[in-house]
Amino acid sequence: MRFSAAVWVLALAALLPLVAGAAPMSPDLSTVTDGKSWKVFHATPERMQKDGKPAVRLTAAGDSANGIVGLVLPNALTFSTGTIEVDLKGKNVRQRSFLGVAFNVVDEKTFEAVYFRPFNFRAEEPFRNRAVQYISWPGNTWENLRKGKPGEFEKPVTPVPDPDGWFHARVEVRPKQVRVFVNDAKEPSLVVERLSAGGVERPFGLFVDSADGEYANLVVTPSALFAAEIKTGPAWDASRKPQDQSYFREHSANLKRLRDEGSLVMGARYSDKGLVVLSAASQSEARAMMQQDPAIQNQVFAYELYPFNVFYSPRSPLERAP
Repeated sequence: MRFSAAVWVLALAALLPLVAGAAPMSPDLSTVTDGKSWKVFHATPERMQKDGKPAVRLTAAGDSANGIVGLVLPNALTFSTGTIEVDLKGKNVRQRSFLGVAFNVVDEKTFEAVYFRPFNFRAEEPFRNRAVQYISWPGNTWENLRKGKPGEFEKPVTPVPDPDGWFHARVEVRPKQVRVFVNDAKEPSLVVERLSAGGVERPFGLFVDSADGEYANLVVTPSALFAAEIKTGPAWDASRKPQDQSYFREHSANLKRLRDEGSLVMGARYSDKGLVVLSAASQSEARAMMQQDPAIQNQVFAYELYPFNVFYSPRSPLERAP
């Protein structure tokens, strides 16, 4: 990175909240029954193994229809935004398999969750379209969302997993959006706007409703910051104004999309360059965000990507005092 960019990156640090590095957390599922390492609400945990590694079977003690779901949360671990990954196994028995993950947990009645209905993976429509669900308790239960916003917060899972087998879920929690991927899918099965305010470090964990499910390989990776220095590329036409360049409108639309989903923390221009600061679980995820820009795909712009580590974050001198 050139010196001018480095100086600007340091200046931007004053405008951003302190963000910790994205060190993955892997709660020990073998301790889920020891009575001290996990908080267990309305569920009975049973230790087991998957491929020689610790796993757990949870049996719900209640039913969401009665305002009760099972939550199992690792003590002393919190999460705001980033990625939750877990292996799950339900069963292809109608109305007997509801399992997933919870996050932004305030208490047993106030949380967000993404869960699956494996018995709907291969079902006929409309049930197939209810295979993965986002909820935000207490107000946005699945019943309220299905009635008020049908088809928006529950979707089919593609490609279709074995409803009786293990499958891998990756839940990307962004400041304003949640995306859900299953197995090796390149495209999300579910993309929703969050219905609860995020941005606060809160507990996370496993979710089960009115039946049982199996869980393994829980890994949570908090978001980190990445700075992308944008400069002109080989296809830039020096005879044209920036706004008249090919794909400039698409470039602006991509930045707006990143802002709307909460992934773009800040953007700025200096000299003949631009700088965007992205919140992502990994550098590869941040790179994928940049690569979606048609102006970058067509070499109107080029960029260099760097980890952005905030070591000092005073009140911004640009911020007006009350």
